Amino acid sequence: MSFPTDPFAALATLDAAGVATIENKNITATTCVVLTAQDNGATPTGSMFLQGRTVGVGFTIASTAGADDAGVVVYWALCWS
Repeated sequence: MSFPTDPFAALATLDAAGVATIENKNITATTCVVLTAQDNGATPTGSMFLQGRTVGVGFTIASTAGADDAGVVVYWALCWS
């Protein structure tokens, strides 16, 4: 049995622009990404959203508040239907 080398869930911290780029080969065109702001970072003022994806490479998380959400810790999880 082989196991994927990239995680299906993890934490990411938004950078100074309010963005986090996640390298993950498990991402597909139909993968849903669940995002939840955590309480162990900066307090979020915006909403987290999936800004973009590149199949087999990774995805980008961003905040509607942009730079105001720098330092926010976001839990992300990949899921398929």
